[in-house]
Amino acid sequence: MKYLVCQDWINTSGNHAGMLYLGKKMEELYPDEVKLFFIEDFRSKFRSRNRYLNLLKSRYALTLYKRQKRNIQSELAKCIKPGDEIILMEYLELLYPTNDLAYWIKEKFPAVKLSAFIHLVPEKLDKSFPQGILESWMYPIDRVITLGSSLTKYLQDRGISAEKIQTSFHYVDEYYILHSMEEKPTNDRIKVLAMGNQMRNIKLLKDVVSANPNTDFIICQGVLDMSKDFEGLANVELIPYVSEEALRKYMMLSDISLNVMKDTIGSNVIVTSLGMGLAMICSDVGSIRDYCSEKNTIFCSNNSKDFSNAIMELSKDRAKLVKMQMSAWATANRYSIVKFKNETIG
Repeated sequence: MKYLVCQDWINTSGNHAGMLYLGKKMEELYPDEVKLFFIEDFRSKFRSRNRYLNLLKSRYALTLYKRQKRNIQSELAKCIKPGDEIILMEYLELLYPTNDLAYWIKEKFPAVKLSAFIHLVPEKLDKSFPQGILESWMYPIDRVITLGSSLTKYLQDRGISAEKIQTSFHYVDEYYILHSMEEKPTNDRIKVLAMGNQMRNIKLLKDVVSANPNTDFIICQGVLDMSKDFEGLANVELIPYVSEEALRKYMMLSDISLNVMKDTIGSNVIVTSLGMGLAMICSDVGSIRDYCSEKNTIFCSNNSKDFSNAIMELSKDRAKLVKMQMSAWATANRYSIVKFKNETIG
């Protein structure tokens, strides 16, 4: 049996981008092989405009987190058997730390394989995990799973054995794979969609939007408020946190997925864009080339001129745009959830 332990997060709760969604999907598809335990993120229930109250409520949320973790330990103790595997799906997270859970598992069940997904970018790992702390967290882990080669290389450079790391790739949820490219409408003016907040370069994105007044941009701001960043730009539609159905519709109506990034280690935004048949314009950073190729992507240095030239090129050459869209759609089949499960969970 594979036991998955994951954390629900405010910014991805209830949507396909969260690891909780993935865990539930695994349990639904493979009920005889996979059992899920998850820890709820209580912070959303204790929000306040008062900073002091927020501090107290955050401490209370942490107390509730610890209580949930003890409940998971109790449940695991009842059902773990030789040959089982426990997979921590939100490892190296300081807000809700699970390293004490990892040590408890190895002490209580030394013969049980303990795996951990790591999916924070190197910049954040550098800030939160100096060498001694990283070594301490990694000590009880038997297998580390990443979602891109750049994070694998980073962890190896930090001293984690290559034999301990498995490089895998993000999956694309079937809901975000077009049945046919004929579903996509044709736009008179190019529509460019920008999604995601993690490691996005908002300042550079604003420069790109400003430099292309004849292009329509749809920017998904999620739980953030970017109205001041794009104030006065008539070619921008800012989208708040929306339902899965609404997000898919925006992707359907768009021609290009614009990804102006500081880094990426494997992105849900990238694979869903591929699945929805969007031509890709991406910062050439991190693990982006694990997922995209020059058949479906124009890779850019992080300057406004590169991105503007790419947008202009696809605006003028509709045949190339369609060819790249077709390649993106075909590429998405490489990232099925079944393949993801077989490669990572087993």
